[in-house]
Amino acid sequence: KALQLLEALNEGLKSKQKYQPYAYTQINELMLLVARNQNAFLFNVVDIDGNIPNDFSVNWRNSEHVKQEIYNHLKQKGLLIE
Repeated sequence: KALQLLEALNEGLKSKQKYQPYAYTQINELMLLVARNQNAFLFNVVDIDGNIPNDFSVNWRNSEHVKQEIYNHLKQKGLLIE
């Protein structure tokens, strides 16, 4: 499912502009996905099953947006140590 998200991101882009899988990491029940092209890194979040969690955006976005979404999610679940 994560690769389908990347395929959707790359739809209509020229081959030099296309994003490639770069890295991923697990944060509790979430998977942070990282894609990159020559100019930028983009991020997305899925659950362990590869689905977009309810309180997250479907769109690939920059690190600041994803960081805020993960922070809010962990805080809401009581998993954040402040």
